[in-house]
Amino acid sequence: MSFLRFVSDAKLGGFTNMSPPQRVLAKILGGEALETAEETNLFFKHTGFDYPGPDYRPKKVCLICGRRGGKSRIVANKAVFECITGGHEKYLADGEAGTFLITAQDK
Repeated sequence: MSFLRFVSDAKLGGFTNMSPPQRVLAKILGGEALETAEETNLFFKHTGFDYPGPDYRPKKVCLICGRRGGKSRIVANKAVFECITGGHEKYLADGEAGTFLITAQDK
């Protein structure tokens, strides 16, 4: 399952009313290809870079947007998605519980 599908599913991520820039962010975080000119234009508009192609997966993301921009919803859903589908159990010892940390400037 793709991250965009996960986050926008009413029963999973519950973010059913994403704006086009939020959809592009979800695609980029999920390693999905941008498919339309509108999506690649949004990528350029918000990053200042040309879209590097369908294999692009950022190692770090810095989101600078106002209140109610969807930052927390997308990042929280990405954490849950990563915990469920990330394959991180191979790094844990038998019986060890994994922890996924999300930090924010004021929370």
